[in-house]
Amino acid sequence: MTTSSVRITSRSDVLALPSLLLGFRPEESIVVLGIGDSCAKFCARFDLSLPRAELEGVVEQILQAAANSGHCGLTVLGYGELHDAYPQVRQVAELLGPTVTFPSLITDGHTTWAVDEEEYVLQCDDPASTLAAEAVYNGMPITRGRREAVAPVELHERLGAETEELCGDQVAGLGAAGRLDVLGAYVESMEELSPFDALFLALTLADEECAAAVLARLSEATAEAMWPNLAAARRVAPPEAEATVVALLGFASYLSGRGAAHSSCLQQLQRINPRHPIGQLLVQVHREAIPPRHFRSVLLGHAFRGVR
Repeated sequence: MTTSSVRITSRSDVLALPSLLLGFRPEESIVVLGIGDSCAKFCARFDLSLPRAELEGVVEQILQAAANSGHCGLTVLGYGELHDAYPQVRQVAELLGPTVTFPSLITDGHTTWAVDEEEYVLQCDDPASTLAAEAVYNGMPITRGRREAVAPVELHERLGAETEELCGDQVAGLGAAGRLDVLGAYVESMEELSPFDALFLALTLADEECAAAVLARLSEATAEAMWPNLAAARRVAPPEAEATVVALLGFASYLSGRGAAHSSCLQQLQRINPRHPIGQLLVQVHREAIPPRHFRSVLLGHAFRGVR
């Protein structure tokens, strides 16, 4: 679920939102929601244990996201035991300052406390939320935790040197024009890719023009279809294609509302190739908290081969 599709009508909706937007139930976490015109504008999550030095940088990003989202106020939600979450929620709210215009809440999964109302206790009742009911009706997957949510973008099981060589020969035999011709059938396939087809896609994306063509094609409208195919390519990607596939998968995650997967791709790129050009653009979009709807204007400011 992307923020553009979420409309808030009650406090129960606020409590239900993080699981719907993140795709997993946050635990030991702080979540900051941007809310404007009764709609969710953005959602940010970080660990309860985040050190103060790192927290200040995260707060700067959240304030930038709020500025990019236009007129919106913030609410701070803490997930964990009251005695652990309370100090962090108060600290985050103080750092965010007057942008926090909605009550801050803490929940341990059974009871929710309003931080500024000492006597007020609200029993959690997520099923009463219209958003939670909508998610159940539409069969939206909500995983049990972040680890499960990021597993599809972190799995890496290469098919072996012989298979990679055979597939590489097929990709090379197509030539530059041929690779571009077949690219769309793989990256936007509505059927699950076989491991060999996923490897074919990964090796095709090692070509700079093919990677740029996919980047140019990515949008909020296309990311949902591309995401499982890029995830399949990431799983089998050899070293020469890995960074490009992870960077494109990061963009597909960002544009399809998979925040945890997006963050994981950023972390992987720091390990694999922190100077990868598409990866650096992904870092910029994250650092500047660019809303997905403004992604095209950011892309037009960069000169990748094949991007017009």
